Amino acid sequence: MRPTPLFAALLLVSSTAMAQGHVAVISVDGLGARELFGAPSCMSSAPTIRALAERGATSHGVRGVLPAITYPAHATISTGTLPTRHGVHDNGLRGVWFKDRSAIKGTTLWDAARTAGRSVAIVTWPSTYGASADWLVPEDLDNFAVPTEALRAGSTPGLFDALAGAVGAPALMPFTHPEAGTPLDAMTARFAAEVVRRHKPALLLAHFLDYDHRMHASPWSAEACAALARTDAWIAHILAAYRAAGILERTTVFIVSDHGFLEVKRRVSLFPLLRAAGWDRLFPGVEASHAFDLKLAGGSAAFYPGPRHGADWPRRLEALRPRVERIAGGALRWITPERARSMGGFPGALFVLCAEPGYAVSAGPPTQTDIWVGAGTRGAHGYCPDEPAMNGLFIASGHGVRRAGAIRRMSMTDVGPTIASFLGASMPAATGSDRSGAFRVRSSRARDAGR
Repeated sequence: MRPTPLFAALLLVSSTAMAQGHVAVISVDGLGARELFGAPSCMSSAPTIRALAERGATSHGVRGVLPAITYPAHATISTGTLPTRHGVHDNGLRGVWFKDRSAIKGTTLWDAARTAGRSVAIVTWPSTYGASADWLVPEDLDNFAVPTEALRAGSTPGLFDALAGAVGAPALMPFTHPEAGTPLDAMTARFAAEVVRRHKPALLLAHFLDYDHRMHASPWSAEACAALARTDAWIAHILAAYRAAGILERTTVFIVSDHGFLEVKRRVSLFPLLRAAGWDRLFPGVEASHAFDLKLAGGSAAFYPGPRHGADWPRRLEALRPRVERIAGGALRWITPERARSMGGFPGALFVLCAEPGYAVSAGPPTQTDIWVGAGTRGAHGYCPDEPAMNGLFIASGHGVRRAGAIRRMSMTDVGPTIASFLGASMPAATGSDRSGAFRVRSSRARDAGR
């Protein structure tokens, strides 16, 4: 395929042009790595993303975190550490998202960039209210109210109004609205592009959500693929802004994601399952639905100690485990606390249940007796990160990136340190590694030394 003028500009990189340039990090929520390598996929609707991948490098998959959901994953990308260290274990609490930078423990990618003297623009990125950035429009996925005024107040003073005046005021909605992702993504793209044209930041972070929104409703449907097509066009819009600013040829573009998706046909109702496995005999007088602080994540559920928890519960739960596995074998896996911690998530849980492909978990009402509940055709994530369909996306393209094609799988903790290396920044607290050696342009000096 012959490159368009836009992407031809991305290729004009000399072998020695490794001086610090600009970095754009664009997250496409819910776009799994497997969509680049096979079916099911909406990638035929995404020519911009495919062109970036073809002209750069893409990982066979980014192994994520437990649970494979948006905010823990983005905090891992941002810090290079697992949720057990950065502290973002869920999307939020009681319907309120973890919006504030203070939710994340440790140094973030944008902190590292500013420490290195690089300018930072954040336009819709998880947990960024109060973040230290030169130009900030935080992410606000308010489930109950239109977040426009909160965004204005949380942005860099004067920035929101300046951007809205230049490209139009957003018509945002509460995030639970099925159409909420469309105007939100439009604001993200238009604001980000205007920031690039005006300010030429060294680092841009932007997050698109509509694809995830549509995939939950109907995975890989015409509506989901249309959403990815819109996102792809917005990415091209941002790249055009880099071109208009005269810096596209010095910009490295990273397309990343937090998780993939699985199609769900049946849900496992957890409390009827526990009762069928002998809960009432092992825990007499304790109602299963009142015994735990339960955290649901679509493809997984964590069972935390409730008010009636006793010291002997771990022993009694071990007696329950083989019965649960026998009844729900092929649909659920029982994950021990130690195994959950190694996956980075749900610290303090007594045990975790991870669903297998085709299934998701559900609490259901206390009176429910059916274990198996039809789900129609829905999309879900939140599974254990060793489920291949949960692998996130990683594409690097443009300045300083050679045409390396598919590279080995990587951990989500590697993403932040890898991006930081293109900013001349370091993330010493990260537990992941800089993986850019697999795709960086090699200088003529390095090539000569290797002869």
